[in-house]
Amino acid sequence: TIAADQYKDVILSFMTNNLEVRKLASEYLHMRFYGIFAIGITHSFRGFWNGIGRPGTYLVLMGISYLLNALLSYAFVFGKWGLPPSGLNMIALSSTLATVFAALLNYVWAMWTARGYGLNSNYFDHAVWKNLIKQSVPSGLTQLLFALGYAVFFAIIGKLGANELAAANVLVTISLFFIYPGMGMGMTAANYVARSHGAHEWDKAYFWTKKVAVYSVVLFGLVSIPFLIFSKEFLSVFIKSETVYEMARIPYLVFISTLVIEILGQIYTFSFLGAAKPKVILVVTTAIQWLGIIPLSYLFGTDLLRIWLIQIALRCLQTLILFVCWKRSQPT
Repeated sequence: TIAADQYKDVILSFMTNNLEVRKLASEYLHMRFYGIFAIGITHSFRGFWNGIGRPGTYLVLMGISYLLNALLSYAFVFGKWGLPPSGLNMIALSSTLATVFAALLNYVWAMWTARGYGLNSNYFDHAVWKNLIKQSVPSGLTQLLFALGYAVFFAIIGKLGANELAAANVLVTISLFFIYPGMGMGMTAANYVARSHGAHEWDKAYFWTKKVAVYSVVLFGLVSIPFLIFSKEFLSVFIKSETVYEMARIPYLVFISTLVIEILGQIYTFSFLGAAKPKVILVVTTAIQWLGIIPLSYLFGTDLLRIWLIQIALRCLQTLILFVCWKRSQPT
């Protein structure tokens, strides 16, 4: 975190040539870096609550922290409740404070309600730490390479211009808006897969993945329809510039049209994690991103649409590869 904060200006220089954008991004990142440790703690608790079959607890606690973030950001932006109107760095501070609050809230709530699951009971069990490292290192490396890849991805788009970067930022924000619920379905699959594997009921693990996948295809297929029909109205919530809107319109429609495939990719990803096979995810996702999306975007990405199509096509390929790997891992 310290190194990233120290060299953030250098990193940003690869992402955009716009000095004003780099200045604002540097201020924002400086404040956000202070909360990185809290993000790791919060994600650990997400796994804990899902693992003990209480995902609703995590939803409630994070909902509280998101509300705090929204209220603080509103107060800082518009100067409400005695606070003066502030810059982007104070908005970043509000997000950091909300993230730290979420970590503390998860810890306090777990200490109060979930001590019976062994939380805080043993810190130095060699077997536990060995298994933890075995599972966490591939998963952590996957996330690190994914985040770094997205930084490079934005750097490629940033070279096209500020409007393209703005459109890409909106597209990624919208993508996450839809993908996060898909990740929730993936976590559900991972929970059932892990329980089935723990009980050595291998057939049930594949049954639950298939069940969640079918349910998700129907659900997200229906959800995507109104967002296709009312695409202009939805995009106008995020975009006010007609130029940026025209850049984002077709990439948005392509993403919504392939949303179901993206969600299936999330389900198979989490199923492998639930089956304690994080190395499969590391190999597949890293290869697709670093040997496919990034070099092809750099070589052939003359505009935002072409870059976005390259990414969508290869992420669909990633879903197909994960599906085939999952089917082949099924015992006969």
